[in-house]
Amino acid sequence: MYIHSALVLGLLGHRINAVRVRLPGRHFKTRESLCAASERWVRWGSVITRRPWTALLVAGVPLLILAFQAGRISPGIPDHNSLPAAAESVRALRTLQGMGRSGIVQSLRVILELPPQSPPLSPAGWLAISRLTKRFQSDPRAEEVLSLPTITGMSDTADAVDDVPQPIRESFLRSDGQATLIELLPTATLPPTNRYDGCERCAPLTSRR
Repeated sequence: MYIHSALVLGLLGHRINAVRVRLPGRHFKTRESLCAASERWVRWGSVITRRPWTALLVAGVPLLILAFQAGRISPGIPDHNSLPAAAESVRALRTLQGMGRSGIVQSLRVILELPPQSPPLSPAGWLAISRLTKRFQSDPRAEEVLSLPTITGMSDTADAVDDVPQPIRESFLRSDGQATLIELLPTATLPPTNRYDGCERCAPLTSRR
């Protein structure tokens, strides 16, 4: 097909433009219209060159007004008071603050993956999860720790997990049964900048083993 098209175009040559199809509504630029546009730019350039300071003030003052707002920029974590008070999420945050539970919106999740021979619901795996849960509970920065042991009332064995509703159990236990979730809720009085200072120390706990 491409060969036939090239052959036809080669036979037509310059005669391909012999019949012109004029498209409706399309205006071609003429020499007069191009000259008129050039004259407008020449007049505009003459005005600028005759009054350069006026043009600088007219163009520079709005830019200075816009740039003046840069002094009000405050880099860093925004204050809670800067959020719009009418927003539904902000009202919910204020309610949580009044209840002393504002740390729930900035929880820290730890994924603990145990060896294949010691899954979370095995005696050794359950003991490891319970010890890590107690370690997190002893941290003064943690208001509450959510894990399979805490949901079952710190049971000594994993048999109590069978009494936990299935949606909750699936939220804390991976589908293959080799990893579990531990969620830490920071204290409401802890500044946001200090809630993740211990992440470097927690990094070995979140790594896969």
